[in-house]
This record gives sequence, C-alpha cells and structure tokens, in this order.
Amino acid sequence: MIETQPGLAEPVDVSQPVAVPGMEMAPAEVRSHAEVWTLSRRWGGFLQDIKFALPLLVVDVVVSFALLVGVWQFTRSFLDHSLSSQLALTGLVQTVLLGLCFTAFGLYRNLGMHPVQELERVVTATSFAYLGLAALVAWSPSTSLLSELGVVLFSGCCCLIVLPSLRHLARCYLGRSPWWRKPLIVISRSDRADAFIEELNKERHLGWRPIGFIQEFRDSWHRDHLSKLCLGDEDDLPRIIERNNVFWAILDTENLRPREIQEFIDRYHEALPHLLTVASLRGDTGLFSLGSSCGYYPAVHYPSFHALLIPRSLKRFVDILAAGAALVVLCPLFLLVACLIKISSPGHIFYSQQRLGIAGRPFRIWKFRSMVVNADQVLKNCLAHDPALRDEWRRTQKLAKDPRVTWVGRLLRKTSLDELPQLWNVLNGTMSLVGPRPIVHSEIAKYGDVYRLYARTKPGITGMWQVSGRNLTSYEERLRLDSFYVRNWSIWLDWYILLKTIRVVIFCEGAY
Repeated sequence: MIETQPGLAEPVDVSQPVAVPGMEMAPAEVRSHAEVWTLSRRWGGFLQDIKFALPLLVVDVVVSFALLVGVWQFTRSFLDHSLSSQLALTGLVQTVLLGLCFTAFGLYRNLGMHPVQELERVVTATSFAYLGLAALVAWSPSTSLLSELGVVLFSGCCCLIVLPSLRHLARCYLGRSPWWRKPLIVISRSDRADAFIEELNKERHLGWRPIGFIQEFRDSWHRDHLSKLCLGDEDDLPRIIERNNVFWAILDTENLRPREIQEFIDRYHEALPHLLTVASLRGDTGLFSLGSSCGYYPAVHYPSFHALLIPRSLKRFVDILAAGAALVVLCPLFLLVACLIKISSPGHIFYSQQRLGIAGRPFRIWKFRSMVVNADQVLKNCLAHDPALRDEWRRTQKLAKDPRVTWVGRLLRKTSLDELPQLWNVLNGTMSLVGPRPIVHSEIAKYGDVYRLYARTKPGITGMWQVSGRNLTSYEERLRLDSFYVRNWSIWLDWYILLKTIRVVIFCEGAY
C-alpha cells in the first residue's frame, strides 16, 4: 500500500541531519547539545518571566481585592445592611477577570514600557475587568442588586486611581533588586554602548539589568571603565548568552545597514528571543508610536516566539489535538480516496518521500499517490524531449500539466486531498499544521541563506505559500513567503493562515 517515489529528490541518509550553515548537528536519534541547550534555555526564559510577572500580579490582586473589601464593608455597615455576603465569590471573579485583562494587555511582560504607556494600558484593562464584573453581578439574582452594582463600580473607580500609582511604586521598588530585573546586553559598533547602559541603570523600573556590552571595534573605546563593561566581541556572543542566561539584547543600529540588521536578527534570534533595535539617541518620536523604549531611547522590539516555551508548547498542543481529531473524523474519506486510487491505476495507495524538517533532519512525508507508478521515467522522458517543460521544472520544480498525474490525482491535487496523510506527520511531530513548505534535499542550494530560517521550524501542511497563490507564484516569491513566516511566526499568524486555507481549498486557488 506504500510506494516510495524517487526521482524528485536526491538520496538522503535519514540517520544524519543535513548540515545547516552556522548550526551544529548531531545524529537524528540523539538529541543534540544545541537542542538540549535550547530546551533548557526555554525553561530558563519561562522562569525569568514568572519571576518578573508574579510580584506584579500579587500587587494587582492585593490592591484590587483590598479596595473591593473596603468599599463592600463600608456600604454594608453604613448604607445598606441587606447587601449580599458573597464577597469571596465576587472577589474571586474580580481577580480572574483582572488577571485575564492585564495579561491580554501585556502588563505582565511589559519590559521597556514607558510609564505613560503603562498607565494607558492599566486604565484600559481595569475598565474592561470591572465592566465585565458589573455585567456578571447584574445577571445574578440578588435582592440588593443596585447596591452590589454600586460597590463594584465604585471600587473600580478607586482602582483606576490607586492601582496605577501603587503598581509604578512597586516596579520602582522591585527595580532595586537584581533578582527581579532581567539580564540584558548591549550590542554596538559605535562608542555609545555605555550611554545605553547608564540610561537603563537609571530607569530600573523598566525591568532590565544591563550586564555589559558587545563591541566589535575595540579601538572606539574612549573611557577606562568601558573595559570592565565589555563582555567580548561578536564572535563571543553565543558563549556570553549561554553563560549569563540572557534573553534580551539591545542592538545599536547607528552604523549598520538594513541588510546587516536583518542578517544579525536571522542569525541570533533563536538565541536572543527578545531583540530591541535602537537607531537614534533620545528621539522625539511620539510615545504611542513606539514598539518599546529603552528609557528615553525609541526602540523597536523583535520578539522570537520560536524560542519561547509557552508559544511553542501551545502550537504543539494544537497540532496534536487537531491532527488526532481530523484523522478520526476523516476515516471514511480516507477509505473513499483509497478506493478511487486503486480504481484509477495499478499501484500503492500511499507514497512517501524524504523531505527536510526542523534542524535539517530528513523525515518521510506521506501523501495519497496521485501519479503513475513509473513516474520517474515518465518525467525524465518528458524533460528530455520538451525544452519548455524542462525550463518550467527548473524554475518551479512543478509542472502545470504534469503527464505523470492520474485523473484521480488531478482531483486530489486540485482539492488538496492528497495532503491528508500528512496529518500523521503532524501527529508524530515531524511536521506542523502550519509551517514552511517541506523541501527536498536538492532545493537547499536554491534556498541559499533562507535555508537557515527554514531549518528553525517544522514544515507545515499549509503555510504562507499555500494561501498566497501556491503554484501561481515564482520560486523566489515562495522563498520570500517562507522567510516572512519564520521571521514573523506567532499563534495568531497560524490562526490567520488556517482560516485562509479554508477559502483556498474550497475555491481551489492556485492548485493544479
């Protein structure tokens, strides 16, 4: 029932990963040192996030609950003795709503957020939380409904005034402790690295603890104390990151060209999941147009969710849940397709092919067979006798009118049903529901520098290429789409692609 279809890829030794430029590899059956280090770093980053967020969460809960209790007791003692005694339940619901709203507005991971920006978000999140609590109280059967609504709304108003101030004071107090602040390094090719460090040491409430800087041009040092702050040059960066457990860095882009900035991000973003680029000193850009701020320096924050524990775990959880459910629900469709393939032409129902996955590790991809059995020979004959087809294959690795495809295969490819067996690849962890298009070994040369990005994540059943024109796009456009996906991956991007995939499959856009 299974056919291995050669000819579309060079033979690959599946016991060894493919070398990725700049990446250290090990046998596939043994977790490499780099992978173990990455796993331990993800846990380390998660623990740093917990240490940063937990004190702020305690402040928010204690202050909001204390205000609710105070207003509740005052109202009950002096104004309304019939007030319900469900204080504990109301306080619990308030805590949950406040925590969810503050998390949604990024108030527990807001390193580098200016106090004015934080004030805006605290007020907005608090308003949403208390309006939600008031709505729940209004729906509950109570003899003192108006009193309870008044308590909730008045305590919410008090919280809007008191909580932002106490929260800022808590951040200033916590900023005195290196335990709370996250280590950060400055990467600069100019002589102003110490200016960033001095600024961040003054603005400790931002949550960063600068430990030093990386500087390539040592002859630009102009102060004696800089030698104490210098951690090394760019070649030492991986060792410095691991030794100091660093997840945040500031990249001074003053003397860097755009291409150099992008190359740096592509090279180190897996090791530095939070990278801030700063272009000018104390710019006059508006507060609310900034991605982040380093004291009074305008900055752009480039997060890498690939290197963070919770986003990757959530992606894997969704893959397992969705792929498992789809395999069960689609069993009748699998049987129907298998029967049609058998009727259309002799041969196996499935075929497998070696593709390259995360970290360059080869794996076997599964599809419903859509070609004739002797597809290799048919392709060679066609390419040998038809220059136009040969040129099309060289440019796209696909043929619009492929002579190897059976009549059932055309239907399967048009509707993308031939991809359904890849749900098993998703379930066993070699693929994801969403990711770059899986490539064969011979495409590494075509991918060039993009292959480094490709090897950072699992290939997917669907992805940016599949929902952006698919076979109607050029190979160069396909590389650009894969690069965009890896550089900008998030759970929300996956969700967008999955929703768009539904429309693409229904209307058979770009498929042949």
